[in-house]
Amino acid sequence: MDNTRLSLVEHLTDLRQAMIAALAALAVATAAGYFMAPAVFSGLKTVLPGVQMVFFGPLDGFYLQLRLAVTIGLILSFPVTVASAAWFVAPGLREEEKRLAVAAGVAATVLLAAGVSYALFVVLPVVMVFLMSFSTPEMTPFIAAEEYLSFVLSFIIYGGLVFQLPLFIFILLKTDLISPALIGGQRKLLAAVLTGLTLFFSPGGDLTVQLLLAVPLFLLFEGAVLLAKLVRGRRNSQKE
Repeated sequence: MDNTRLSLVEHLTDLRQAMIAALAALAVATAAGYFMAPAVFSGLKTVLPGVQMVFFGPLDGFYLQLRLAVTIGLILSFPVTVASAAWFVAPGLREEEKRLAVAAGVAATVLLAAGVSYALFVVLPVVMVFLMSFSTPEMTPFIAAEEYLSFVLSFIIYGGLVFQLPLFIFILLKTDLISPALIGGQRKLLAAVLTGLTLFFSPGGDLTVQLLLAVPLFLLFEGAVLLAKLVRGRRNSQKE
């Protein structure tokens, strides 16, 4: 990839190629996800042993499998989407910025996988145990499969987005859009925002669930600030 200035037509051609690659990857991953969906949903249901899943319309089962397939497709095709975006913007970047873009793409993919895994395997089981504890012998839980999937997807979105927080903060600090001093001076405000996010996503107000949601937020935030300080300190020492 050279550093020559591209014409508008060349930019649009590159954009089209990047979009085609991302959409093709999504289509292939979604097709694979459609066949994976029954096994995935069966795995998601293991946190609810003995609970009967139901659906109420003749098309509900198909829509559920299709929705789950699209979700699987989005997750599996995420690396290709990031790579396509990086390829598109690469001609306008300096060498250092290209390395940062590649590192950011890899980090985003790893953090997405970590966030989704944490949400599904750590937070979700605890949340479901807590919620099911409200059932009584007089109540038999029959849960609509579509509502349960929506509930699970909210945790997937939460984990996927929250675990991108350190990358977002690191890029802002690395590109000097914000300073570590500004972050340090606004810790109370940021702590309040993070706590608000935790309370919003935490069902029922259970303290254990809130801690499971809040601790990664604070750790990732502090880790991003620390890493950006180290990188900036190294860069300043090299300039001297």
